[in-house]
Amino acid sequence: MAKQWAIATADIRSSKEPAKVGHVLDAITAALDSNRDEPYSSDFREVVLAQLRTSGSVWGPVKEHGMSAFKGEARKAATTLLSALDSAGVVLVQEGELERLAPEVAVRKGPGWLQAALLENAQCNSATQAHVDRILSAGSAKLLN
Repeated sequence: MAKQWAIATADIRSSKEPAKVGHVLDAITAALDSNRDEPYSSDFREVVLAQLRTSGSVWGPVKEHGMSAFKGEARKAATTLLSALDSAGVVLVQEGELERLAPEVAVRKGPGWLQAALLENAQCNSATQAHVDRILSAGSAKLLN
């Protein structure tokens, strides 16, 4: 798996560009803008901190686009790596970060996302069901071994 990881992530790891103030500002504004008139609570603080951790990350494209962020040999290696991880019982979200399984959910990130996703029945959409199927397959394979 180490060889596949190295091949899949070589371009990502070598393209480290520092975050710019504008990127951080845009990310925080996008996360809070629709809640301008609400009191700044610990929930909003968590949303801001999450944005500060992810802004400017070289992993941004992978978090946003999942497997689509990998091209050519990197894509082949990433696919092989994810298959090996699935077989080991480690099932990653192939669409990117968890929130990408339900892009229709209006809550962007943070503690309110899961509740909003469940209220919108996001667990029933095709992307989420495909991910659940991969989890169940990995679990079944582990039981048979």
